[in-house]
Amino acid sequence: MQVPGPVNEPRGDDPENPPALPPRESTQRSEVDQDGTQNNALKEGYVDLQTHVQRCEELEQQLEAVTEEWKISARELNELQARDEKPCQVTDSHLIDQAQQLRYAIWNFSIQYFEDKWPDVLTRFRENAAYFPDLEATTPGSSSFDVYLKHPTKRPKVVAAFLWQVLHVHVFDKFFWTGDGMSKNLRELRKFLYPENRPKSLEMTPPRPEAEQAFQLWSTTTTQLVLDAIDSDTSRAQEVEDFLRKRKQWINWRIRDAIGLNPKADDQGITKQLDEILNLTLALDKDISQQVARVEWSYDQRTLAETDFKFDRKTMELDEGDARSAKKVRLVVAPALVKRGRSTGEDFDVERILLKRIVNCE
Repeated sequence: MQVPGPVNEPRGDDPENPPALPPRESTQRSEVDQDGTQNNALKEGYVDLQTHVQRCEELEQQLEAVTEEWKISARELNELQARDEKPCQVTDSHLIDQAQQLRYAIWNFSIQYFEDKWPDVLTRFRENAAYFPDLEATTPGSSSFDVYLKHPTKRPKVVAAFLWQVLHVHVFDKFFWTGDGMSKNLRELRKFLYPENRPKSLEMTPPRPEAEQAFQLWSTTTTQLVLDAIDSDTSRAQEVEDFLRKRKQWINWRIRDAIGLNPKADDQGITKQLDEILNLTLALDKDISQQVARVEWSYDQRTLAETDFKFDRKTMELDEGDARSAKKVRLVVAPALVKRGRSTGEDFDVERILLKRIVNCE
């Protein structure tokens, strides 16, 4: 048996049998190290990304909180500015109290001088008097006001209705408390800027509440600026006072002329009481004109005619008697007081009746 001899390893100088290459330990180690570095970088990047995502979520929450606080602050600021710029904003109850006081003064005057027998102070209404159309308007749908004037219990009602017509047409919304020239200018400017297609009847929504709102905000601010200018100037204030005295005398005379008051009626204090009624009217009108909300008197003659003068419990109250027995409205003794909008400048599509119309029915 032959013993195998030593195997001859190929020599490096043999081109046909090159020596085996040593293992690539350094290269493999480098690749492993590189893979580990990349994994660590990815892990660190993922952690950084998660941190940024969490930070973004926190910032979004903070932004939402700040935005909500800003909205609340903006609302509070608007309310404060409204109160600061318009100090004469009054409550509904205050306006109602003033209106009720005026209603009482008018009714007391009518009862005191025109109830029962044909009063000595009354002669005969004059059809050519300046305020005669206001006397005719007291009995919508008929011309029976003259019959009412001859009736002992209905005479005070038609006189009260006549006084309300005069105040509604010739005093309210006339800005007399700003003086002669300024009141004319304000009326003309308001007429020019007045929103079109305003509701002509109660419970009607204006087609453009935002226009109503803009007009009222302008009117309130302008009125307050005018009053501030008058209050800061003694001579202007005196001119306004002189004008009001003459205007009240003029209205007083025309009232007496329309219903044919006897000149001797002055001895019985009629002129003085009419002046007191006018003073209450002017004070109420001044407060109403400074409100951001639209507050106005309404007879709503349109709805009366459309419903054949039917009594409406929602918008009317009887001067006497049972509403269940009411048939047709014959006399609007006092108009309704209606409010649209709020002192904050909102809800101009919402109407509220502060005082219902007082009517006499048959």
